[in-house]
Amino acid sequence: MKYPVQLQHPSQHGFSLIELMIVIAIVGVLSAVAIPQYQNYVMRAKWSVNLSQIEPLKLAISECLLENGMTSSACDTAAEIQTTLPQPKYSASNGITVSSTSTTLTVAVIGNNEAGSCKIEMQVDTSAGDAIWTGKTVANGSAPSCSKQQTGLAI
Repeated sequence: MKYPVQLQHPSQHGFSLIELMIVIAIVGVLSAVAIPQYQNYVMRAKWSVNLSQIEPLKLAISECLLENGMTSSACDTAAEIQTTLPQPKYSASNGITVSSTSTTLTVAVIGNNEAGSCKIEMQVDTSAGDAIWTGKTVANGSAPSCSKQQTGLAI
């Protein structure tokens, strides 16, 4: 008894090894780009939480400055601001400091490990008679400097 020979139709063949290797290479390249971007996105989201949680402090400082004739040194302690320093969710245990010079007042926030141990400074310049805040990422001792993609603030 002869069995009929079944011929495989040309459109029914599987993938060749080279086609599979090309797909794996494409997935690898996309992963190499996407994973660091995702990590930056997650870190920036944590810094967004930190920054939103210091907004009441910035408001209290601005009010203190207006009440004290824009004198920076009159608003650089929690007692003078009449508020407690907040503890943002992703900041280090002693991560909030307030300092002043003759014309500026600075609120510094140091992130915890989840936030990359980055340090940002929110600064209000009182020399022009206005309380306009600016922010930047600064070096944090031996910790690596963080980028704008990680904190949302320029260096």
